[in-house]
Amino acid sequence: MKKIALTLLLAGALLANEKDTLVESDASVSKSKRQSILGFSHLGLEAKSSNLPVIFCAHRGVCLPIGKKNIRLDQNRVNAILNKQYPFLISQRYDKVIMNSSGIEIITPTENFKDALGGLDPYSFDTGSKEQFQNSVLNYLNTNIAQKLTQVLDMSKEARFQNMEESEVELFINTQAKEIGITSEMLSILMESSFAYALYLPRITGSVITYQHQKGGRNGRRVFYDYTTKVEAPANTELLIYKFNGEKFAFYKTIDSEAKGFGNALAKNASGSESIFSPVRPHINDTQKLFDRLFYNSFKDTLIAINKRLKEDRMFALQAPIDTVDGSNIGSALGVQEDVKVGAPFQVIQNDMEGKEQKMGWVRFKTIGTNCLKLPPQERESSNAKLIKGQAEEFDLLVEHPYSGVFFGLSAENQARSFEFDSSRGTGSYGNTNYINLNFDADMGFLLNKPGFYNVWSQSTVGFGLNSGDGIVSDGYALQAAYSIEKRFDLFKGLYLGMGAQLGLELSSNSAELLGTVQSTVFTLKPMAKLGYNFSPNAYLYAGAGYDLTLYSEHNSDGYYTNIVSNSDDISMMLGLSFQVDFAGPFAKIASAPSNKCK
Repeated sequence: MKKIALTLLLAGALLANEKDTLVESDASVSKSKRQSILGFSHLGLEAKSSNLPVIFCAHRGVCLPIGKKNIRLDQNRVNAILNKQYPFLISQRYDKVIMNSSGIEIITPTENFKDALGGLDPYSFDTGSKEQFQNSVLNYLNTNIAQKLTQVLDMSKEARFQNMEESEVELFINTQAKEIGITSEMLSILMESSFAYALYLPRITGSVITYQHQKGGRNGRRVFYDYTTKVEAPANTELLIYKFNGEKFAFYKTIDSEAKGFGNALAKNASGSESIFSPVRPHINDTQKLFDRLFYNSFKDTLIAINKRLKEDRMFALQAPIDTVDGSNIGSALGVQEDVKVGAPFQVIQNDMEGKEQKMGWVRFKTIGTNCLKLPPQERESSNAKLIKGQAEEFDLLVEHPYSGVFFGLSAENQARSFEFDSSRGTGSYGNTNYINLNFDADMGFLLNKPGFYNVWSQSTVGFGLNSGDGIVSDGYALQAAYSIEKRFDLFKGLYLGMGAQLGLELSSNSAELLGTVQSTVFTLKPMAKLGYNFSPNAYLYAGAGYDLTLYSEHNSDGYYTNIVSNSDDISMMLGLSFQVDFAGPFAKIASAPSNKCK
C-alpha cells in the first residue's frame, strides 16, 4: 500500500508541473482530489503591543476619554494558540506539513511524524508589515522547499517514472530524499503540496470602557459605586495563500476576516470583547487578562470566518458524486475523513449536455460516516444527508456550500401579556408590548458536530419595545433578553416546522402622574411553535406563536413596592428573517473543532 501511495504522490507532483493545478482543472469532475497543505504555525505580527484608548462612563454622566492602556501579545503564546486552532482551517481532509521554529509535524491519514526538521531550516519572523511578512514567507518557500522539489521533479522526468515498478518508485524517492537532505515521508508530502498557508495579524485596535454604577442611596442608605470594564479588541487575522506551479511558489490570494455588513460586525464584536465586574476601579493587569481571554475566542472566530470564505473558492470546497438516492435520503462517501459536519449544506449539481453546471437543489448532512482512510475499505461507513429543497439523482455532484452555522436576523414580536397593580400611591395597568428584536441563531448540530443535535437550533435575542398603559399609566418602553432552543422538522420544498421554548428577561419602564416611574422586572418561559421557509442555505423566513408564562415578576413605583392584583399571561406572535454570517459570534466559545476520529 505504501508503494502504491508513493507512486501516486510522484504522479501527482509531475502533473502539478503543468501550469494549471490538478484541483483547478478538475473543478467539474466527479470527485475533488485530496490535497496536501503546508502550514506555518508562526503567526506573523505587525506589532507585539498596542495602546487602546480608555473611556470612563460616570454614573448618570457623560463618557469621556481618560488615557490609554497598553496590551501585549506574546509570540510563543499566540503561536501556541494558532497551533491548537489550526484544525479549524487545515482539517484532516488535507495531508498536512505544519512548520514552526522548533520542528515540523507531518500528518497523513495513516501516519504522523513529529519534531523532525527533515533537513529544512526553521522559519521565524519578528514583526513587520503585511508586505514584509508575505515576502518573508515566499522567500522561505522558494529557498527551502521549491528548490528541493524542482530538483526531484527534474530527476523524475529523466528517470521516466511512469515506466518504473513500484519498488523502483520507492527506491527513487528514498534516494532523492537522501540526496537533498530530507526524509522520504517529508518529500512525499511536499511533492503533493499545491498550496501553503501563513497567517498574519495586523496591529490590534479597539477600546477599554469602564462603566460606573451607583448602589444604595435610598432611604438614607450610604451611596457606593462598583464598576464594569469591557475590552473590545477583535482580531483581524488574514490568511496568505501561496501556490506551487511546479517550479516555484507564487502568492495566490489573501482571505481576510474583516466584518462585512452589520450582522458580521455584531458577530465579530461579540467574540472579540470581554467584560469584568469589580467593586473598585480596574487595574491595568485586569485589562491584559481580559484581552488574553478574548483573544483566544476572537482568533478562533476569525479562523471560522476565513474557513467559510475559503470555501467560496471551488478549489477548496469538497465535491463528490451522490452514491444513493432513496426519496429525500441521500447517501454519500464523504464523511469524517473530509471533516464533513452534522448539518453541513451541500449544493446538488448536474452537468447539462454542454457541460454547464446546473444547480438542482441542496442537502444537509444528518449522520456522518466514519470513513477514515486508515480503515480497510470494507469497514468505511457512508454518510446520510437530507434533501431540503429541489431534486437529486445518483451520480449528481455534491458541492460543499460555505457555511458557518450562525445567522443574524431581525424579528417583530407582539406580547399581549398585561399587568394590573395597586400600591400605596395608586393603581394602574400596562402591557401589550411590541418588540423589534436582534437575533443570533445557531445550528447546534453543526457547531457541536453531534448527530443528536441535527436540526436543533438556538437563538439569542435582545429587543427594544414599546408598551401600552391604561391612561393612568402612560405608554412606556421595554427591553428584553432571551435564549431559546428549537427542534426543526423538515417538511417539503424548503418548509420546516419548529418546536421549542424560550427563557426571557424583560425590563420595562412607564410613568404616571400619581405613581411616578413604574419599573418592572419579569422572568418568563415561552413554549412556542414556528413555521419557516428556507430560501437557501443562507437565509430563511419564519412566523410563530408562543404563550408567555410569568415565572417571576417584581414591580416598583419610584422605589415603592407595588402589589400585582392580576397578571394576564397571553399569546405572543412573531415574524422574523435571518441571514447567514461568516463568524460564530456569541457562539464562538462552543464551536467544536473538527472530529478527531480519523486522527
